Amino acid sequence: MEKRCSPQPPVNEDDPGDTPTTATELVPGGGGAAVLHHAEDLDVFSFSVVAGRIYRFTCSAERIGYESTCAVQFLTASGDLLPAAGMYWMLGYEAPANSTLYAQVRPSVFATQFPVPYSYGLEDVGPDDHGDTAETATLITASGLTHEARMELLNDSDFFAFEAEAGHVYQFPCEGTVLVCRVRLRDASGTLLHEQLAPFAYEVTQAGRYTLEVTSNRQPLLTGIGTYRYSLQDLGPDDHGDTAASATEPSLGTAASGRLETLQDVDVFRITVPAGQVVRFRCTLQEEPLGCTLLLKDSAGTTLVDRQGVVAYEAGSTSVPVFVEVRNRVALRTSTYTYQVENLGPDDHADSAEGASDLGGATLELDGQLETNLDSDFFRIEATAGRFYRVICTSAEVDCVVRAHGSTGPIAESPRTSLEIKAPGPFFVEVSGRDSRDQGSYHLRLEDLGLDDHGDTSDTATRLTLDTPISGNLDATTDIDVFVVTLEAGRSYQLTAPSGSVNGTVRDPFGALVLNDVTLDPTPRTFTPQYAGDHFVEVRKQRGTVRTDYQLQLR
Repeated sequence: MEKRCSPQPPVNEDDPGDTPTTATELVPGGGGAAVLHHAEDLDVFSFSVVAGRIYRFTCSAERIGYESTCAVQFLTASGDLLPAAGMYWMLGYEAPANSTLYAQVRPSVFATQFPVPYSYGLEDVGPDDHGDTAETATLITASGLTHEARMELLNDSDFFAFEAEAGHVYQFPCEGTVLVCRVRLRDASGTLLHEQLAPFAYEVTQAGRYTLEVTSNRQPLLTGIGTYRYSLQDLGPDDHGDTAASATEPSLGTAASGRLETLQDVDVFRITVPAGQVVRFRCTLQEEPLGCTLLLKDSAGTTLVDRQGVVAYEAGSTSVPVFVEVRNRVALRTSTYTYQVENLGPDDHADSAEGASDLGGATLELDGQLETNLDSDFFRIEATAGRFYRVICTSAEVDCVVRAHGSTGPIAESPRTSLEIKAPGPFFVEVSGRDSRDQGSYHLRLEDLGLDDHGDTSDTATRLTLDTPISGNLDATTDIDVFVVTLEAGRSYQLTAPSGSVNGTVRDPFGALVLNDVTLDPTPRTFTPQYAGDHFVEVRKQRGTVRTDYQLQLR
């Protein structure tokens, strides 16, 4: 069989030369179009450079996604590669001396189909506008005026020098449309003090000469080469100390403002909490309706609370100094804030059963306050044996929960917003926050749901007479009414609820299920006992219902 080969595209030998000796001459501002015919094709252009000036060569071809299908390198006359800055399709070079350079264009690794047509151009960018070292840095002052500068190369560094005062905070805003500024601060000895993306701010501890190095931080879809705007601002001394030793002692009750001048800034406040009193520190950001990040610490530096917006502390029998640290909530932005310190007085309710507020045993409502995130408020309920009580806690400020304690231990330890309790005598209700950071006001309601009309266990069950309806009510969600009736083995019986709708369960004398949690209504539920003797009927509320009145009948 004759073997056929696919025809190859014709090679144009008249396009730019492949070596420095056959290079096509190019001048700044010039350019044109050419074609890379195959994977090994090279096009070389020569151009003269002047010492101290920056030159940029660009090739533009079809892209695969964001990737160009042409690439460029700089060569010497002998064909050696020159170190250059940029991306593979755009290179820049700052000439150290007058000479002739060569730009070699070739297919990039993303080129898979040929020919690859492309355009090219050479640009004389001019001299570097700012020095690349601390020795050649441009001297600036903290005037706050905005200036324009330029990143001529992808690896360009612009150095600025300024004289700083000890204890002052200096801010250096820097932004461009095609680049993101990365700023490094060094002292006179060249030691790197801090580095971050703009906006940059730093508190210097010693007076003297400092340098700021600006580079372009590579970002997706940004070339990193172009103009940017910058200014140097002296924000003055830090408004509040950063340590417990230099902490500000705020006035009680008076709102004041503060400023986190740098991303690392911490403003520390020292508050003396009087014995038996609760002091609260509130803080709100001025830039947005959110609370500041606050750390409450004791005099040993141990963090007691880490919370947004508000912290509070209750002193014991002696006055106690505590410290509040205000920190930046957003890691990429400085902040201004408003704060206020308030003395809330003594805790409104005791933190334990000893000293609990007495609520009696009747239905009532009251307002309370969890002054600190660790606060618990205890109340004593004068319960009457056999009666049901409901305790409900609601709040717009705190996720409050209630627990019930008897004289010998927990009655309902699992925290809930609402509890229904039947206690043999007095018990205690504890109100607290569900989360360790919760604090704020709440509303507590105590409801007397009345006497339990039927026992909850087989020992306290009400005797049921066959063919005779019996009435009952389920006041509480947890209420169960238990009835006992003597039945014969092998005889069929019908259980109904002529009025009301409840769930019912029937157990034999040994506790085994005969009917399991069925709906009871006027429709009969038929069952046949296997054993003779006392059987127990358990009646419960249906899910989602409130107080339920019903009648029960067994035939």
